[in-house]
Amino acid sequence: MEFTRIILKPHQTEKSYALQNGAVIKYSFVVDPQATKGQIALAFHTIYGKKPAKVATKMCKSVATKTGTAHPGYTKKTKIAYITLPKGVTIGEAKNPDDTVAQAQKVQPVDVTKKEVTPVKTVEVKSNDATKKEVTPTSTDSNDGSQGGNI
Repeated sequence: MEFTRIILKPHQTEKSYALQNGAVIKYSFVVDPQATKGQIALAFHTIYGKKPAKVATKMCKSVATKTGTAHPGYTKKTKIAYITLPKGVTIGEAKNPDDTVAQAQKVQPVDVTKKEVTPVKTVEVKSNDATKKEVTPTSTDSNDGSQGGNI
């Protein structure tokens, strides 16, 4: 089984966020139901470059859902892996929200009231029948307010 097909996506719930902020850091992922703990540990080590200390798995049964007919539908059967990392090891550093706010305030606003006029260049194209003239703007911006060129 390929490593990219073993770990499908992160499992984000209130419990998973509480496990990430505890004394021992645990991450939860939705994994392939047929994957073993050894395969999950190897896939995690290959993808994230960190060797897990422990892998615990939990099977979630399919549940009947209402479909509006006499026959109920069912949800998918899933498997959740709780991966424990050694002390002091994390997948990546969490960004400080204050830093992102400071970076957003440093960005200068763009004045959209000023329209820049782009010069237009005429290109002559020769063919067997006649000479055609094409008018194209020299700028690559398609939203600059000028007319002509590729539409």
